Amino acid sequence: LDKASRSARLCVCEGETGTTPSDELVLCGDCAHTCCVKCCGRPEHNYAKHVVKRMLPEDFKEQLKNSLPMHMKLDMSKEIFKFTKPSSVINEDWTVWMEAMKTISNADLLFRGMKRTNVWR
Repeated sequence: LDKASRSARLCVCEGETGTTPSDELVLCGDCAHTCCVKCCGRPEHNYAKHVVKRMLPEDFKEQLKNSLPMHMKLDMSKEIFKFTKPSSVINEDWTVWMEAMKTISNADLLFRGMKRTNVWR
């Protein structure tokens, strides 16, 4: 999470791959909005310098991709029937949940990529 935070977009001008030098970043003390000194305008904020150790987005993406599986196959076909409905869950919700679990019980999960905005997606 630290690396995701250090590589997240802190100003709209950074786009998906850019990073603003740390000494040009400001943080609003009231709402925690961040931007660079060139982009801070309207609406007015209570800005102060925001010094943070940055990480290049490309480096974060590469490290995360290297630590995640690119393909996973679920095999829960037998396990799915061992679930017991908790008493706090209504029957209708349980039925919907179990149908969803049956649908994905043999799913292939593929890594599709990451997108950098103000958070990583």
